[in-house]
Amino acid sequence: MAFSLPSVVYTPQLLQAVDFEVERLRAWMSDSAIKHKVGTTPAPEPSHSPETQLVLDSWLAGKAMNVTVLTELISQLRALKPVTVYVTLAALPGETLRLHLVQWFRTNCREDVLINFSADRTIGGGIIIRTPNRIFDYSFKQRLVDGRLKLPEIIRHVG
Repeated sequence: MAFSLPSVVYTPQLLQAVDFEVERLRAWMSDSAIKHKVGTTPAPEPSHSPETQLVLDSWLAGKAMNVTVLTELISQLRALKPVTVYVTLAALPGETLRLHLVQWFRTNCREDVLINFSADRTIGGGIIIRTPNRIFDYSFKQRLVDGRLKLPEIIRHVG
């Protein structure tokens, strides 16, 4: 089964946290089955994040959760070789914009792209995108630097 990450899992740290929580859940299920067979009380089910729950819901899609299914999910998560893109904006994006940007990158670039967002108010606006091998600077600051020779020419012809 091919696996695609939900939009809420968009950073390497979130992917790592989901992997950790699924592994912990798998270990708990395995331990609980053993404890049930020997007649002892299993520990309570470990809690997990909403992101992990979305990944589980997506993976299970109506199937029963068991150790084998969770092991397969862990294998799929670890087999992902995502590319991380660094996006800098003048301010950190809200949830709606962040999810929109993640979805755009996953639709237009790669399904498994992960994005680290950062803020730098000195860029004035726009966006800077850093991939593993290129930087795309669409900031207002860069536009002003690029146009510094054009501005005096434009002003000379005014009036």
